[in-house]
Amino acid sequence: MRKLITIIIVLVLLGLGGYYLFARKTNSPTGETTQTLSDFAAGSTSSPRNIGVINNFFRQNEASSSTTDSSGAGSGVTLTGKFSSLTKNPVAGANILTVIKTIPATKKGEKAKTETQSTLWYLDKATGNLFQISLGESLSAPEQGSVTALSGIEEAIFGSSGDSPRVLARRQKDSTIETLLGRIVSASSSAKELESTLLESGIYSIVRSPDTLRYAYLVSGTTGSIAYLANFSSPTAKKQFFTSAFPKWQISWPSSDLILFQSAPSFTLPGSIYAYNLKTNSFTKIIGGISGLTGLSSPDGKKIVYSGSDGLVLNLSLAVSILRHSQSETG
Repeated sequence: MRKLITIIIVLVLLGLGGYYLFARKTNSPTGETTQTLSDFAAGSTSSPRNIGVINNFFRQNEASSSTTDSSGAGSGVTLTGKFSSLTKNPVAGANILTVIKTIPATKKGEKAKTETQSTLWYLDKATGNLFQISLGESLSAPEQGSVTALSGIEEAIFGSSGDSPRVLARRQKDSTIETLLGRIVSASSSAKELESTLLESGIYSIVRSPDTLRYAYLVSGTTGSIAYLANFSSPTAKKQFFTSAFPKWQISWPSSDLILFQSAPSFTLPGSIYAYNLKTNSFTKIIGGISGLTGLSSPDGKKIVYSGSDGLVLNLSLAVSILRHSQSETG
């Protein structure tokens, strides 16, 4: 009897081991360049792994390559640069908006000049007020951007329309999420107000374009989801560009013509990341078959960092995969 129990235990262990290896093999994206960076699992006995590739991914040319040890107390990546504290209060969101202004000639024979001005805009969570900081050779003190406050804002996404800032502000009201589009208007010669418009209900995910002039959002319902494009300058002229029977897509906009659609992460269900090409209207599967999948694209849309659970073990890792959205399997 004891011998039979031993044989059964060995067979079960062999079966689990085979499934684990099979899961590792099938969960890897096909046709992609993948490089594991480091394991999150505490107490891992794996050998140190080089994570210098992170420097290339985030374009940190001055950062040096380094390693992390198996105890989780590695040296990490060496960062260079000077950090300055801009605010001590929590913010709902912030973004740098750059405006190119034309300065007319003041004398005969002179040519008009252009001036580039960069301003950091942020929304203070506690007060709901907008603030701006001019970014020049030295940082200016925060200046209140409007006399109007938006209460209860949890997320703020800044865009622009010409030389005027826009803000997408999201807050919870009762059991729903409200999305407001705000713009600054001059109430008088000195005071500026934040005029806001309530966007449609059911917006599950919303994102701004890299050039800050447009935004995309996904409306989720019981029958699926619909994605729209709109300009900050004319938000009512929205354009539908995508429909899906799946209601819970998270969207991101890494490069001008590329919008990523990511399924909601789940440890028990395999997730996928798709790329939508705005020029060709192609919908391409980038990564799939990975449980607990979450991903983040590089600013140029050519690489993606993603993580996921490994087989039956909750052992998350990071990897870099080359996005091949130009070689599409559309669907």
